[in-house]
Amino acid sequence: MDRCKPEFAIRLLEQTKAIFQLPNVIVVYSTDIVQLSHSLEGVYGSSFVGRAYLERFYDKRFELQRIMPLDYLEFKGLRVNRGHPFIDIIGELLDYKNASCRALNRLFDQIRTIFEFIYISPSYSYRTAEVFPKFALLPVLIVLSYYEPEQWYEVKCGHSFSSVYNLASHSKRFLNQLDSSIIEINESAPNESLLSEKSRRDFVDGVCALIYIGKLNDPRVEAVNKGNFLFANTFADVFFTLRVQD
Repeated sequence: MDRCKPEFAIRLLEQTKAIFQLPNVIVVYSTDIVQLSHSLEGVYGSSFVGRAYLERFYDKRFELQRIMPLDYLEFKGLRVNRGHPFIDIIGELLDYKNASCRALNRLFDQIRTIFEFIYISPSYSYRTAEVFPKFALLPVLIVLSYYEPEQWYEVKCGHSFSSVYNLASHSKRFLNQLDSSIIEINESAPNESLLSEKSRRDFVDGVCALIYIGKLNDPRVEAVNKGNFLFANTFADVFFTLRVQD
């Protein structure tokens, strides 16, 4: 009912209210009661208490459990290899976005196609830094392109990459992959300055700049590509990321 126009939803409830009072008749209706109450308040004004109004129409309320994104994708047929960074990151970000079943249905084919290709394709390296673009960055780009299309346009046109880290920072697994990559690149022990917010953001910007601008002499790329260590053998992975996501 929350998908109907508020006026229609109210009219339906009021016109069928008499049916609720008939003996041996049980009426069940499904709605997002929070969303519907907000819609009613939008029509009738802030002084209208939508939640209190809706309580006139039911005696008992049952809340359905929230569906976890990875559980739903697995039910639809995705190979959910928990522990793989791609799967863990995309699960955390979809959970952060409170992905609906409708959104998961729309993303399913893209996620399955990309992950199955990654899963069966050999990697040039198993170093965290060298597989970072496709294992850690790609799931962020998938979620970003769906939920934040304007920011995604800025990314793929090479105008701004700040939205990538802004979204990715909500995934603990992404941050773990990112920190491990930074440590490998710098060949150093973890320390507070090395793994600062600025260092993390600069690293993500540098990888994105290589993918979407493609110049090794870009200052953002040079800042993270210590002695060509990061991208010496990973151009195929980088351009794979660009091709698949576009």
